[in-house]
Amino acid sequence: MNTIYINQVPVILCVGTTDSLNLPTRERVQLTYHDKTEILPLIQYIENTPELKEVRLVGEDMEQLRADFFSHYTFIHAAGGVVRNVDNELLLIYRNDKWDLPKGKVEANESYEQAALREIAEETGIGNTHIIAPINIAQNNHQNATYHTYYDTNQRVLKITHWYDIYCSHAHPNDLQPQTAEGISEVVWVKSENLLDNAYFENMYSSIRDVLRNFLEKNAKNETKNLQ
Repeated sequence: MNTIYINQVPVILCVGTTDSLNLPTRERVQLTYHDKTEILPLIQYIENTPELKEVRLVGEDMEQLRADFFSHYTFIHAAGGVVRNVDNELLLIYRNDKWDLPKGKVEANESYEQAALREIAEETGIGNTHIIAPINIAQNNHQNATYHTYYDTNQRVLKITHWYDIYCSHAHPNDLQPQTAEGISEVVWVKSENLLDNAYFENMYSSIRDVLRNFLEKNAKNETKNLQ
């Protein structure tokens, strides 16, 4: 399964049948993929149908479905992370009127891990960080990536962002420095147990919510194991 966000609409590529949409509606549709010629009209339909909430595209061969879907996009790779500190707080940024996680484009000759740490330092001012592990996203076959699309100079772009669980060993409040040149106006530490109960989650892109949900679920399972 792969989930690609087009205008915040989750387009779910899957194999075989799915019974999660027993009664498709105008907002939630399920389509069967046969060949490559059907993909572009589907993309155009999603881009131009604002009432859509979910699209499931079902095929017989996941690799072929992915290849045909992705062939209509230019790829950009980015990397970022969920940064936590000794107080179990998570680092959020406020960018262009949305709560977000620090992330950015991978530069030439740079690994995803290096890019994640560099972007976090540039966007938030936080150093003293190291990677614990990738954050596996259940919505994307447990790979540590999210997918969303946008337009850039009249071409469709697919941004693949690689995510990591990152620990900050020491951070002083004065270290928080939002990168205003990138549209970031605020950097804050938020208690992880309070994250879902606040307005932060309601004002995030869907792919960012996916990352945080997977991160929080993984940590909850680890805490349960440690108590047993």
